[in-house]
Amino acid sequence: MDGKDAAKTGKPVAVPAHPLGPYGKVYGRRKEHTASINDVGGYAERAQAIVERMRREGKAPQAENVAGRLTRKHLDNDARRVMTKALVEAVWRVWNGKAALAGKEGPHA
Repeated sequence: MDGKDAAKTGKPVAVPAHPLGPYGKVYGRRKEHTASINDVGGYAERAQAIVERMRREGKAPQAENVAGRLTRKHLDNDARRVMTKALVEAVWRVWNGKAALAGKEGPHA
């Protein structure tokens, strides 16, 4: 490990207090959006599917999934996926001589 996991190293990890750059904004908005849906059980079916898959594989499911919510890591991965799509779209637009999307950092802003 690279020493960035506070639980493993016992040392605090510096986390930015705000999104960094336009893609950080895309990430922050998406994570906030999915967290609000997750808090009210909006992803219960997806969480249940994860629980069933884990049990079929003989693994113990996460407590959050059993409770009908996605884990913090699931939310983080989702936000990273959306942020990456925004970056790839921006690169594609520049590469192909297309105009930037006005007032929008990416397809999921």
